[in-house]
Amino acid sequence: MKITEDIAKELWATWHNEIAANLTYINKTLITSKSPAHFSNWLKKNGSNYNHHYTTITDKTKHYGNVLFSVLVHAEKGRMYFEKAFYPLSKGTFKRRISIDMGIELTKHFVERFILRWQTQTLQELERMILAEIIMPHLRHGVNTNLGLFDVTTQAIFITENSLMHLDILMEENVVRHITVLSNSDLSKRKQDMVEYILSTSGQTEIALACTELPRTTTEADNVLMSTKARQTEPMNYIDQEFYVGKEKNMMFKMLKNYDPTFNLTT
Repeated sequence: MKITEDIAKELWATWHNEIAANLTYINKTLITSKSPAHFSNWLKKNGSNYNHHYTTITDKTKHYGNVLFSVLVHAEKGRMYFEKAFYPLSKGTFKRRISIDMGIELTKHFVERFILRWQTQTLQELERMILAEIIMPHLRHGVNTNLGLFDVTTQAIFITENSLMHLDILMEENVVRHITVLSNSDLSKRKQDMVEYILSTSGQTEIALACTELPRTTTEADNVLMSTKARQTEPMNYIDQEFYVGKEKNMMFKMLKNYDPTFNLTT
């Protein structure tokens, strides 16, 4: 099916409701599961059909026991959001979800444009492609941790080998709001060459720049690269330390208890 602008809007309206229904179904499945193993096996097998991705299980983490981890996609008021969802599997803490906001927000316009430009045919395809093309590059680069430290709100562009995004970095809310997106094929030859120059010069496959538009000349690009670097912190390994559950069980336990509203009731 050829997706037009109107069809993209209709699809996102439908999929938005489907995401909410999926979360309701997940909650029901969690509550009615006969055992932690039953829910764990079910989510690992079916999670990607219900807005859960990169599902994995950790070693035992103190009183939480083994913890099931997923990246959870959810939608509200036309926008798409992402959470790190943790499902403790010990007897005393099972049947709860501890969610941590990932600070990434895609506007309604952004999602509709993504559907149109990437011609995504199903919700599952949309989520997989957004995670691969948008979210993972964003996390590898640490946009909301490394950029915009001087201003309450910073406008930026985010460049990858396949796309150009416009962002608002809202530091007070610790949120990166994705406003719109262009695929590489949408860009003129001049802009494609500029993207290639910036990525080659920076030695990266994705990069955030503190500017509102793609630089027009190599001199302007060099200046933007220098000014952006001046306002960045040291790079942090976001994937290893926070996004993916690693081996630091004590750090993970501290993180979970800070976000667990029932922690004092179960210790």
